Amino acid sequence: MKVRRTKFVTARNRKSKNKVGNGDVVIDSASCHDSDVNNLCVGVVVGAQGLNGVVRIKSYTNTPTDIIKFNELVDENGVPVALHLVRMQKGIVIARIAGVSDRTEAESWIGKNLYVARSILPKLERDEYYHIDLVGLRVESPKGIEVGRVIAVYDFGAGGIIDIEKDDGESENVMLPFTAEAVPLIDISNSYLVVAPDAFEAHGPES
Repeated sequence: MKVRRTKFVTARNRKSKNKVGNGDVVIDSASCHDSDVNNLCVGVVVGAQGLNGVVRIKSYTNTPTDIIKFNELVDENGVPVALHLVRMQKGIVIARIAGVSDRTEAESWIGKNLYVARSILPKLERDEYYHIDLVGLRVESPKGIEVGRVIAVYDFGAGGIIDIEKDDGESENVMLPFTAEAVPLIDISNSYLVVAPDAFEAHGPES
């Protein structure tokens, strides 16, 4: 998923051969930290199902079955992966991987991440960020003191929120609104963001 510092937006594929159906594909990769400058992690194989090569996939798209719609899905080695939906089961995508025909082969896929090239998604606009690019960033004060790390990005209906785990190991996590006021500086290339001086006091767990 993409997030803007003022509101959440969806990530729609460009109008090309890579078009994803007729709808939006929203990527929420908060649980997948292996995306890179070229690819976004959109799911992971978490198990095998039955004896005929069917796998269980944890999808990071907003609508789990949207992972099936990507035409250029690849594995960790960049090898194309074709998925065929079997059904949904308690939030998990049950699917066949082309070329996988038995349980042993299916089990060999467990733990493998699935990716889509960033190039098939639209260019990010000013103040837009993919969740996965924010997760893991160190959080600094305006004076450059590291105070924690971003561990997740959420939307509870009123705009983006970043979940920060503090470095002291004792305090509760702090959830801040993803606004220019609370998060005045974001430096993806150097892996950090800066929070306002009073951000933790204003939005801490006891406020």
